[in-house]
Amino acid sequence: MIFDKMKIFNLFSVAVLGFFSLFGQELPPIQSYTPELYKAGSQNWNMSQNQAGVIYVANNEGLLSFDGAHWRLYPSPNASILRSVYVHNNVIFSGAYMDFGYWKSLPDGSLEYTSLVERLKFTMLEDEQVWNINHYKQFIVFQSLHRLIIYNQITNSLSTLPPPNDTILKSYFVDDHVYIQTNDFSIYKISSDKLIQVVSGTKLKQKLVVKLFNKNDQLLFLTERDGFFSLRANQIIPWRIGADELLKQSLVYSADQISNDYFAIGTVTDGLILLDYFGNIVFSTKKGNGLNNNTVLSTFVDHNKNLWVGLDNGLAFINLNADNQFYIDDLGVLGAVYTSALYDNKLYLGTNQGLFYKELTANGVFKKIDGLAGQVWNLKQIGDTLFCAHNLGVFQVSGARVTPILSGVGAWKFLSIDNNSILVGTYNGLHVLKLKNKQWTHHNKLKGFDISARFVEITSDTTALVSHGYKGVFSLTFDKEFNQVQQANILPIEKGPSSLSKISGNTYYFNKDGFYHFDVAKNKFEINERITSILKEDVFTACKMEAVNDNQLFLFGKEYIYKLEKNIFSEEFEVSRFFIGELIRKDVLGFENIAFLQDNNYLIGATEGYLITNFSAQPKLSSNLIISRMTTKNVLQQTNAIDINNENEIPYEFNSITFEFSLPEYQYSDKIKYRYLLEGYNKDWSKWDKMDQITFGNLRFGSYVLNIQARISDDEITTISRKFTILKPWYATNVALFSYAVLIFFVGFTVNKSYKRYYTKQQVRLIQENNQKLELIELRNNEQLIQLEKKNLEENIQSKNRELAIATMAIVKKNQFLQTILQDLESMQSNPVVTRVIRIIKRNSKKDDDWDFFREAFDNSDKDFLKNLKIKHPKLTHNDMRLCAYLRLNLTSKEIAPLFNISTKSVEIKRYRLRKRMDLGRDDNLVDYIINL
Repeated sequence: MIFDKMKIFNLFSVAVLGFFSLFGQELPPIQSYTPELYKAGSQNWNMSQNQAGVIYVANNEGLLSFDGAHWRLYPSPNASILRSVYVHNNVIFSGAYMDFGYWKSLPDGSLEYTSLVERLKFTMLEDEQVWNINHYKQFIVFQSLHRLIIYNQITNSLSTLPPPNDTILKSYFVDDHVYIQTNDFSIYKISSDKLIQVVSGTKLKQKLVVKLFNKNDQLLFLTERDGFFSLRANQIIPWRIGADELLKQSLVYSADQISNDYFAIGTVTDGLILLDYFGNIVFSTKKGNGLNNNTVLSTFVDHNKNLWVGLDNGLAFINLNADNQFYIDDLGVLGAVYTSALYDNKLYLGTNQGLFYKELTANGVFKKIDGLAGQVWNLKQIGDTLFCAHNLGVFQVSGARVTPILSGVGAWKFLSIDNNSILVGTYNGLHVLKLKNKQWTHHNKLKGFDISARFVEITSDTTALVSHGYKGVFSLTFDKEFNQVQQANILPIEKGPSSLSKISGNTYYFNKDGFYHFDVAKNKFEINERITSILKEDVFTACKMEAVNDNQLFLFGKEYIYKLEKNIFSEEFEVSRFFIGELIRKDVLGFENIAFLQDNNYLIGATEGYLITNFSAQPKLSSNLIISRMTTKNVLQQTNAIDINNENEIPYEFNSITFEFSLPEYQYSDKIKYRYLLEGYNKDWSKWDKMDQITFGNLRFGSYVLNIQARISDDEITTISRKFTILKPWYATNVALFSYAVLIFFVGFTVNKSYKRYYTKQQVRLIQENNQKLELIELRNNEQLIQLEKKNLEENIQSKNRELAIATMAIVKKNQFLQTILQDLESMQSNPVVTRVIRIIKRNSKKDDDWDFFREAFDNSDKDFLKNLKIKHPKLTHNDMRLCAYLRLNLTSKEIAPLFNISTKSVEIKRYRLRKRMDLGRDDNLVDYIINL
């Protein structure tokens, strides 16, 4: 903490401004709150805090509360400006125009105001306002410009104590004593309801005393325009300090004492001034470097000894206990800090605008070194020499003087080869510097490698690694004289954002896939699973590593800074992480840098200045997690606030519930994360996240327990739980269930009777249907029998047709045979026997006899065909009928010709004539027509 360091320096009297003042205007973290943020008036007149850590502010528009996450405004009851607020035993007392009273918390977390003026029928003076409130034992003292109004909390009564004259300018509460200053500027002490003069206005030379302090058991007066005075032996003696001139030119309006060692002084024109025990300026801040406004209306020291500042336009929280201190480059003189170094009792900063330095022992501004305007990439002390890597080349730095060593090419990094040689990574490869006659000179460039070498590490006497984000990691082999790169191989590892660094003789590589160790013997990278698993919890955009010495390696994550240190008893790393994320560091992405200063302090470069941290103890919790509001909502978006402290029974129609919570650890606001588990709804804890409320929608009826945890470090965790019950909907209550049972019984009974009647009718209907089905089945069976008989008949017909076709063919064959014999025999007609045979043959081959036989057989096989044919086509001749019969048997013209004893061509003519008599069209097939007739 800044105060612990200051106390050490002060006790030993070795510093006039304290450690952080040695580095100029380094400020602790300051969080500003604008009226637009807290949504209330701009002026904040007074502040106080309850036991849970909630801050209360007397604001122009009423009482303003802040729990670390939520701002809430409670308007002043009479619409006047709230001038004062004071919390005692968790009761919030406030004073306004023509009114004063107290606020108490309701079960739902809101505040309810009670006016003591109205409740106790107290008469206020004309235009009276209460400007200050404090307590003394059981009394609450309200101070107006006209009197002290004393509220006895035990007897619930009011009394007044008027000043010796008409006006009280100020009231003071110092070590259980109450003091006032009247309009003649005299200071009085209250004792047994009486006013005892401590010092007259004449001795004070009519100076308005803003605040009284106790310093070394003596009263210390802080005046409005003339600084400090102390009361010794009834004499007013000026306290001469180095801040006198600043206090005299500023108009002091408010003040407070911190830990009896520091004075926070609010001014009208110069913001806030913090003095140490000896009156030295620790720091000052005003508009432009932390505050929204230069007029400080009030100061307040919270439970953790941090400072709240009420401004004429907003509020500010100053984290005096922070390990981090900031140098804010308000005017942009420095630019973004890319590198830093402590050398020869001077602090050097390399930025995008050049090289700057300042003496450690002087509280002055940084001075720019001539000749180095432009981008400075690196500062490195090797031996007794400070080297500067610039986009213009390599320079040696001594005080405010620089000496060029290598020009014409930008440089990145310096590596010591031996006492007389340095390897430099540059824009176009590797160069060697040599020490000759106590002067560093450029010796040579290593031939055979021309790639930019921003990340380079020497791994052995003749090997080195160069990491290039786009090309990969090169393994280089060169000669012992460092004249030439003999071999350059790309190692098999993922490209992209990465960095290369070396500590304790080992080289390490870091990219998005993990943290690697380079095995020189195997010439390959091997992943460190343990470190990689730890780093996986964070996000590393640029994957930047930085070694500040031979034992410490720093990695820059989005949420944390990681410090890796070698264990003295093993090769394993000890890993520590610190809650200094990107939003706090404000560093240059991809060019994160850190340098060791002294007394365990480190400097981290930022885009507008730098940050100093000591990576000391992890944060410790001093407050508990609080639930500040619980609200339920229905489908119509109507909301109800419910009890934040006890178990709630919530109507089912309001089954969407929101919890607002916070951890009032204002100094760790950037480090606080939360997670939750709703028993009865979730099985696992949620992820750690920055949130200040949770909403669960459309919860089922039943009992739930919400567990919320907050942490500011891996070990510092606080938990709070709330149990609540979502009541059953009206349709699921016991009465409704009983009604449902009665209704179900009645409906069941009615349905049962109806079913009996229904099934009786159904039984009769089914019997009728079954009888009908049986009849139908019988009909179907008969139909099937008929179909079977028909099928048998058709088969018989087909069989007879086949027989007829066979017989017809047999006749054809017979007639052909007889005709053949007859033709042979006609040549021998002279023989009477042959003549007789010829007559027999001719007599037995009469066509009419064949036709009669055929017709009889045909009628038997294809009943009524010829008859129906004659009816349909009465014009058909006898031969036409025969031809139709033959065609019905699907005989060809060649097969039909012998039956008519004519040629095949004559058959075709007959077929043509038949088509005519049947009036068939050109496209109608004669055979198909006859077969289908």
